Amino acid sequence: MPEIDLKEERRVLWYASDGLKVKVGCLGKPTQQRGISMRFTIKTSGLMCGHCDATVETALLNVAGVTDADADHETQTVQVECADTVTVEQLTAAVEGAGEKFHALSVTAA
Repeated sequence: MPEIDLKEERRVLWYASDGLKVKVGCLGKPTQQRGISMRFTIKTSGLMCGHCDATVETALLNVAGVTDADADHETQTVQVECADTVTVEQLTAAVEGAGEKFHALSVTAA
């Protein structure tokens, strides 16, 4: 596997006023070298709207090794794609650190 240069990168999601995702941009935060891609489903509580979705997604994207996060307040789930170096504890901490009303009830491999 070729080495991947460490870059200053952090993904930020922008939402339209109707709550639909519009664009993903990048700001500064180092990423880790990518390993095997993993998918997780996080069952949550506290997601009420598109803004809540964006807040949790941004928190998860700030975890080094997370490459995609898609929250859905209607189903109270978040789909996460990440490197195999990311732990369940890191994902749980990111969701719960996004705000006091957000809770990760379970994290399962998808």
